[in-house]
Amino acid sequence: MNVRAAAPSLRRPSLPRVPLRAMLAATIMLGALAGGWTWLRDSSLVAVDRVVISGGASAPAARSALQGAAREMTTLNYDPAALRASVARYSIVRGIEVSRDLPHTLRIVVDERRAVGAIVAGGTRVAVADDGVLLRDTTTGSLAVIPVRVPPGGARVADPRTRARGALLA
Repeated sequence: MNVRAAAPSLRRPSLPRVPLRAMLAATIMLGALAGGWTWLRDSSLVAVDRVVISGGASAPAARSALQGAAREMTTLNYDPAALRASVARYSIVRGIEVSRDLPHTLRIVVDERRAVGAIVAGGTRVAVADDGVLLRDTTTGSLAVIPVRVPPGGARVADPRTRARGALLA
């Protein structure tokens, strides 16, 4: 009796074939969804109509810059970097956080620097924040005085001793 052992099958199981029409329909559907999303995110259906600014921005010019930049956006396609850039020239603004309320509202929370002292040199008075940033557009009326010999230049206090005095006042 000649009994041979059955050779193991080397064939891989085949996957079910997807009909060409189904593949074509799925491709068209995905393309339509992507196109629809691209159209919707930039459409007037989600345009920013209301900007709520809280947490600071006591400088009217900074508030106005944020409002203007935000109204150019939509709630599905807003750009926090562009909003930050719109207030970058205002030293009073430390940073911002942005969130949205669909369909038309952007909420912006401003982290504002607070003046802790006034650097005084000769007849020049400049407000300074706790992190050493000079707040040139801020009034110095009732702030504690930090006397220095030379008026500060640039955007920050360079002298470590003056910076330490500002941090102490904070």
